[in-house]
Amino acid sequence: MSYDLLMQVALVQLALVLLMLTGLLMARIARSVFTSVYDREVEVGEDTIARWLAGELCDENARARLAKVGDDAFAAIVGAYAGRVEGGRWEDIVGMLRTTPWFSRVRSHAGSRFWWRRLDAARALSLVALESDLEHAKALLRDPHHGVRLAAIRILRRVPEPDLLRELFTASIEASPVLRRYIFDVLQVHDRAVVDTVLSTLGGTAGPRATCVALEYVTETADPIYMDEVLQLTSVRSAEIRAAAVRAASEFPHGRSTQALMLRLDDECSVVRRNVCESLGRIASVAATGGLEGRLADVDREVRLAAGVALRRIGVPGVRVLREQLQRDDEASDQSLVRYILGLEPDAIDQIGPTVRGL
Repeated sequence: MSYDLLMQVALVQLALVLLMLTGLLMARIARSVFTSVYDREVEVGEDTIARWLAGELCDENARARLAKVGDDAFAAIVGAYAGRVEGGRWEDIVGMLRTTPWFSRVRSHAGSRFWWRRLDAARALSLVALESDLEHAKALLRDPHHGVRLAAIRILRRVPEPDLLRELFTASIEASPVLRRYIFDVLQVHDRAVVDTVLSTLGGTAGPRATCVALEYVTETADPIYMDEVLQLTSVRSAEIRAAAVRAASEFPHGRSTQALMLRLDDECSVVRRNVCESLGRIASVAATGGLEGRLADVDREVRLAAGVALRRIGVPGVRVLREQLQRDDEASDQSLVRYILGLEPDAIDQIGPTVRGL
């Protein structure tokens, strides 16, 4: 390779390095400028709303100032105020925000072909939506993009349309765990709208999956209206449903719940027996002491652990049973496990939660 050719290669490499460094420098400058503009817009927007709330600016002047704020900054301002202001004052702000060019733009994005614009629309509507936005909410709730659907679910916190809430509960049956979590958070705020749907699912023939999802929802709400249906499900044929039902029964610390749970202490399924022990421990019924003592000899070690922790939660009568186990000299007594349970710190006992919700 000749000297001239080597020089040309070196110069090309140097030019590429300089070009890359120039690009990085320009990107940093652009980022700095954008951040500076964004910060100024946020400052102007927050100052405008604060002065409008104080009566220092009329609606027209406030809108004129807010029109100069970019969409990203505007979204940040709305989110910040939504977290700081509640009740009537927030609704006053919503009324003014909905008359700004920002709201017109962002609502139109609900029908955009770009998912990130639809996401912006869903997030905005979750904070400032009214009943007139229900059609947009329906479209966003059925959006093909997972993130858009997640954001759209929160629109129903502001606009609790009963039919959509019931549709949302039905959708939770096939939803992913993350999406179901979002759905339950919204449904609990407006539980009255879905009571009949949940009761129908619990008492119908929807299948194990639907029934277990309904039981999971009941566990979250702990509404006594569901207790009768839950207790009936503790003795059905499906072990999957029984396991979920005995778990949900712990949310109803009632004598009937204790009786129904104690009937399942000898269940053929070890998962059900374990959940029963955990639920009796959460209820902390002294009447369950004898039944839990019998589970200390269960063939499944996790059931024995759950029974022992439940006895600790019951208090003095339960601890007495555990200490009596240490005096026994037979193979059925798992004394190492009993010593472990007796040695647990009180805070640890409180933190040991249900390990299994279903099969």
